[in-house]
Amino acid sequence: MKLDPQVDPAQTRTIGVVTKIDTIQKDSDIVLKLRAERPSDIKLELGWIAVRCRTPTEVKDGLGAKELLQQEKLFFRTNPLLADLEPRFWGTSTLVSRVVDIQSQTIDKWLPEVRSKIHEALFSRKSKLRQAPETCEDDNAKRLIYNKLINKFVTTVENCLRGEYGIYRQEKNLHIPPRMYEFLMAFRKTTEENYQDFLSPEYTTIIEERDAENQGVGLPNFLSDPVFRALFVAEFEKVMPRAVQQLLQDVRDYMLSVLTRFVGDSMVDFPRLVSSVQADVQRIVHSAHENARGLLDAVLESEIACVLTLDEPGYEKLLNEMREFAEDDNSIKDQIKNMFHCSVFGIGSDQILAIRTTMKDKPRVFHMQTSLAAYSTMMRRQILDRVAKLSKLCFEVHLQAQVRESLMMKEIEFIRSHMLQDPKLALERKYIENSIRRLEACLSALETL
Repeated sequence: MKLDPQVDPAQTRTIGVVTKIDTIQKDSDIVLKLRAERPSDIKLELGWIAVRCRTPTEVKDGLGAKELLQQEKLFFRTNPLLADLEPRFWGTSTLVSRVVDIQSQTIDKWLPEVRSKIHEALFSRKSKLRQAPETCEDDNAKRLIYNKLINKFVTTVENCLRGEYGIYRQEKNLHIPPRMYEFLMAFRKTTEENYQDFLSPEYTTIIEERDAENQGVGLPNFLSDPVFRALFVAEFEKVMPRAVQQLLQDVRDYMLSVLTRFVGDSMVDFPRLVSSVQADVQRIVHSAHENARGLLDAVLESEIACVLTLDEPGYEKLLNEMREFAEDDNSIKDQIKNMFHCSVFGIGSDQILAIRTTMKDKPRVFHMQTSLAAYSTMMRRQILDRVAKLSKLCFEVHLQAQVRESLMMKEIEFIRSHMLQDPKLALERKYIENSIRRLEACLSALETL
């Protein structure tokens, strides 16, 4: 009774049982204690029950349970002290009935909670099962799992290229489209900052020196086409090939880092497979780099070999806008307006006076400067678009197709040797599967109650 408050403080499961009732004396107050009518009596929510157990003689004689119940009933009805005691206070049958009622109430009370806990355990186990690697028991299973892993990797790449970043939404360094755009903008900035300012006074001197070396080749009233080509190609070769090479290296290294990460995340349970697929991806990315370099080398070579444009209206428009500001002697307001228009094409306000002087004093040189500036501006815009499109073609479109084709066509020998599974992981998965089966069986049994 001292332990009762600790284990059952609400007294919802405690029954007082009095044994050896057949040994009471004539002056016993056992009836009062069973009824707990006095302040000094121990009171229990579920009350007290007296039972008569078998005596040593009855045990020796093998008295059965049925005979015992009959002897017990006879004893309580004939004993002078117990004859008036209500049936709810005595008898093994009363005790059993009381215990059954308590058990039934407890089960009814806890059944929903037990069911809820089983559902929670099932959800947890099934979540772990989804994360656990599938077991590779034979070649067919290995092929199936391998295909799932490759599809997971390829789908991750495709989603990322569409701007659907999923679990990587917080890792901006893995967002390919905006990072590719940044590389292209850096390429654009590099070419603009490093390209020669054809309208600067310093370049006027360069043209004059080249013109002097061209004497005897053409007429003196205009600069020859070879001079234009030589000046353009010299500046082009100084800036463009290096800028394109740097862009392709940056994109190549970036794509290698991103795809290597995606491979590792998609196939983390098969380390040997990760290493092999990463090697394949590196090869494919390097191949994409070589293809892009070949295509862009052809673009650069065509610019060097063929100094021309079919967008003659656009070229003439640039030339006219450059000349208009140089010829404009109107108000300050108009001059500012012209300066603004020309600044769009790389002409700064500090160059206006020098350019106007060159136009008046050296019209042949002025014509060459504006032609070089207009053509170079148009050329850089066109090359930027070509570089952007060819880079995306090689590093995104073609790369996706090559990755899928290369990885999905592996022979079974490759899969068999690279889909080696850690035995501990396989055992862990089997343990989870068995646990799920047991929990489902428990849930099914509960549903029948």
